[in-house]
Amino acid sequence: MFANYLTITVRNLTRHKLYSLINIFGLSVGIVAGIIALIFIQHETSYDAFHTKADRTYRILRERGEGSKRNIRWLTSGDLARAIESDYPQIEKASKSRFYGINVRESGHAWRLQQGHIDANFLDIFDFPFVAGSRETAFTTPNTVVITENAAGRLFGDTDPIGKTITFEERYYGGDYTITGVLKQIPKNSSIQFDVLHQTEPVHEQGIQDWTIWQPRVQNAGIQTFLLLNNDISPSNLESILPDFIRHHMGDDARQTITYRLQPLLRWHLYSQADYGTKSAVDSSLMSAETSIRSRSSLASPPSS
Repeated sequence: MFANYLTITVRNLTRHKLYSLINIFGLSVGIVAGIIALIFIQHETSYDAFHTKADRTYRILRERGEGSKRNIRWLTSGDLARAIESDYPQIEKASKSRFYGINVRESGHAWRLQQGHIDANFLDIFDFPFVAGSRETAFTTPNTVVITENAAGRLFGDTDPIGKTITFEERYYGGDYTITGVLKQIPKNSSIQFDVLHQTEPVHEQGIQDWTIWQPRVQNAGIQTFLLLNNDISPSNLESILPDFIRHHMGDDARQTITYRLQPLLRWHLYSQADYGTKSAVDSSLMSAETSIRSRSSLASPPSS
């Protein structure tokens, strides 16, 4: 029976060659387009899922304003991470970080790299594995830095970068840094992208203030805060008690105009616009923060916040 059907099919195909060719071509294009669409959808929905604690990780968004004039951004005060971690034991870890592009020099050559100033909890929350060095030894001394495999290739080619020195040309973190580790290349489906990480404190007074104090009015320092929750509290319950936290640390006026929202890491890439009206990952807000930081860095006396 099957042989008869196959014979009839072959006869029809050979009898109407042009018609058959068009149909086969259309079917092939449809199959390929479907496969490409599935690959794209799989890639987009896989963002940040490689972090083993992604389902418990949240970014704090700061909603500010009154009435209908409210806006939500990811910029937060430098002291937020330590304070919220101390006040709420249901928060397993809190981490603050600041990412923006800087000029990096090595052996007379210059590169534009994405630096990340992180605190000690960042690599406990996010899974960015080492291929050389380790998280425990990477930042035991000041002015040390870890770089990605891609950055290592750009700066040193096939030469082992461990122990090499690179120079940051930047006001807040400028200086020589010793490479103590290499991270596996950051996946393309990571909302957080960078070339180098360090934990060195800012050397400029304005940078120190940005990294360590409360700023209830203006947030131009590019600092974002992440939380890792344990199972003793839901994000909605934590959100509901944060108004008292704001009042305690910033006063009644700030409580009236500021609200903290918890954005799930797994909704960051695809749903930032839908959930909060903000763009995702490294967006125009980040570029604005970098522009602000660079503008302030060019001033002799940075404005107070």
